Amino acid sequence: MAQIVDFHADQLAELKNTLGVVADSTATAQIPQVFVPVQASFLLPDAATADYDFVLPEKLEVIDVEVIKDGAGAANTIQLKTGGGTAISDAIAAAVDKTVTRAGTLDKATRVIASGGTLRITNTRAAGTSACYVTVKFLRRA
Repeated sequence: MAQIVDFHADQLAELKNTLGVVADSTATAQIPQVFVPVQASFLLPDAATADYDFVLPEKLEVIDVEVIKDGAGAANTIQLKTGGGTAISDAIAAAVDKTVTRAGTLDKATRVIASGGTLRITNTRAAGTSACYVTVKFLRRA
């Protein structure tokens, strides 16, 4: 489930000060936008190779993917794709029990998913268990 974080005006001003940004109203063009990542976590079962599709409620950009393996396996992988099957990430190793792995690459051409679009997680099972915990970190996009 994605976590939604909202800032009040005073919290945003404090954050900008912490970042060293001048909060002068005459210099608004110099104040960068502050993006707060949201994340969604998926517990994938031990099953044969399968695609898991999730419809996103808003336009989001994938900025990180983390896989935690739950059980021994060999040569199993996780890969993020668009609903049409085009790769967003490389194949992420998901083979060694308790090991945390990350995407090595995220394709700029496919990592932004439109509101109502589908994020597909492909869980490829080669041997052993394919059970794992996948966390995807996003930025909201207009």
